[in-house]
Amino acid sequence: MIVVSGMQGAGKTTVAAALAGRFAKGAHVSADALQKLVVSGARWPEAREMSDEAALQLRLRLRNA
Repeated sequence: MIVVSGMQGAGKTTVAAALAGRFAKGAHVSADALQKLVVSGARWPEAREMSDEAALQLRLRLRNA
């Protein structure tokens, strides 16, 4: 497993997808895609300030990824 992390807009998704494509059996699990599965009550992390609920959801989606 390889985790790609970084600042918002840094190209993590692009790098992760390209990296996964280099393996014979590679998968790219996007944390953003997991967040979009939340039907109601989703809280996205904000660039300036993150609510406690957004921080909790961020930790959960990263753990589940």
